[in-house]
Amino acid sequence: MSRARPVQPIDSQTPSPPRRRPSRAAIIDAAVGVLARNPDASLATIAEAAGVGRATLYRHFPGRNDLIDAISRQAIEETDAAV
Repeated sequence: MSRARPVQPIDSQTPSPPRRRPSRAAIIDAAVGVLARNPDASLATIAEAAGVGRATLYRHFPGRNDLIDAISRQAIEETDAAV
């Protein structure tokens, strides 16, 4: 039998690694670029461009229309902020 190693306490002074950009924003940004080049691009292609798995994309956007709606809302918000 092997012996269990003692658990070391977490040093709260040690900085945690930087977090990746939130997946939702990465997906929307990637979708804008991918769909500009190919409006018929698959969600799998968008997920790959965003650097996320398809399951992650579907967790944020259950369907293509949900993703298109999010892109539209973001565009409207950015336009309103610029005015």
